[in-house]
Amino acid sequence: MKRYRVIATEFETRILNLQPPAAQLPEAERALQQQSYGRTLAMLKAEYGEFGFEAKLANLRLLNPKPMSVVEFHNHCLNQCRQAFVCGQYYPALASAYLLAERMLAHLIDGLQLIDDLAGRKDLQSRNATAEAAQESAIKRQTWEVMQAWEQGRDWHVALEILLAWQAITPTAAELWRSLYTSSRERLHVDEEELLYKRELAFTAINQVEAIIREQFAGSGSLPWLLAVNDEVYIRKEFEQHPFIQLVYLPSSVHLGYQHQVRRIFPWEFHDNEYPEQDVSDEEFMRLRASFCEQPSAHARVMHNTSQTLQHTAVGL
Repeated sequence: MKRYRVIATEFETRILNLQPPAAQLPEAERALQQQSYGRTLAMLKAEYGEFGFEAKLANLRLLNPKPMSVVEFHNHCLNQCRQAFVCGQYYPALASAYLLAERMLAHLIDGLQLIDDLAGRKDLQSRNATAEAAQESAIKRQTWEVMQAWEQGRDWHVALEILLAWQAITPTAAELWRSLYTSSRERLHVDEEELLYKRELAFTAINQVEAIIREQFAGSGSLPWLLAVNDEVYIRKEFEQHPFIQLVYLPSSVHLGYQHQVRRIFPWEFHDNEYPEQDVSDEEFMRLRASFCEQPSAHARVMHNTSQTLQHTAVGL
């Protein structure tokens, strides 16, 4: 009767308010948007400094909205990478994007080694059953030598081979890592000094690492292991025992029933009820949760409105 609800820890919306309001808007609406735009610019000037602010604003406008990872260090490191880019520090931005992607790989491999239950791993791209135990054992033997190669050289291709064999990352995410490796590694060691300061190189690397986050670590969206009910995100039941989910998602999740209510946020606090010892399908859980949220109960309304409000809370760029 319960599912793991993914708790988002960071939201960002200021970057969506970096253009002045359109002149053709009704006067009252335009005045409100102008006030919001002015407040956003004032906050950004206080954060980044007024010197060279127009160039910084142009860099901010170039960036996409920051994806939210369920892994806290991803968000902190990505913030630093984006801030370097905004301030025109393009080589540090390029280097930090590359190193963040490498640290993501190391975090997965080092963490998943601590989880021995290979037989519990499931293919994150489908709902099919895992391979037979004999095949899992063969994979384990085959990846042992590859693991030794990773520990000796920290080669991205080796890391991706391991994680794909463990069915811990999606093929799309693997291709994104390979693309970032190919496009960024040589540029970090170029002899032509002018290449160190090119904005487009840093911008491309940032986009690539953000695409990895959206494909493999996002707290919302259409990833195969996520289940959405209104604005809430849960882990699908069949993926709860997958080592990747246990390592990455469950530390940022709370096990809750369909009648739970949000009492407080930052820090989060929930109230939940007792449930009978029985399981329900994901579809049934979605139906029960949606029905509960639609009840005219004041508590249910507060819970639902809180969830919607959080989607528009700005915390950094």
